[in-house]
Amino acid sequence: MKAFTFRLDRVLDWRTTSLKMEEAKLEPLRVSLEEVRVEDERLVQAVLRARQMTHSQPSLNGSDLQALAFYAVRMDKERVLLADKIAVHEEAVRKQKEVVFTCDRNVRLLERLRGRRKVEWLAENNRELDALSDDYSAASWLREQRAAGQRVG
Repeated sequence: MKAFTFRLDRVLDWRTTSLKMEEAKLEPLRVSLEEVRVEDERLVQAVLRARQMTHSQPSLNGSDLQALAFYAVRMDKERVLLADKIAVHEEAVRKQKEVVFTCDRNVRLLERLRGRRKVEWLAENNRELDALSDDYSAASWLREQRAAGQRVG
């Protein structure tokens, strides 16, 4: 009996390697997206802290309120830029996830095909073993009959 071989093992290995590489590309994109989101949250918190500090002052003059307003406008502009950055990063993550999904689907397809081929090989192997066993049994029976016939006669 020959050992099980799958003709597409090298393709499966290549696709598995490709999947791992694409997954590795996805992680830095996710990290980068998270960093931009954290930066956005940092800006929101900075504006909130500035407002709280201004409101906790016992006496405020017009220039303090104007400075706070300018600061809030500047932070809003930065947040708009960050929102654009977030959108770009989200799109990059989405595209890479699609690539990973496609690679994963290709690997799973070949793995299922390999599994089916192995089941077919096992069935064929079992049929061959059954045939050999039948042949062996028949040959043993024939030998016994011949041996019995020679002793009798």
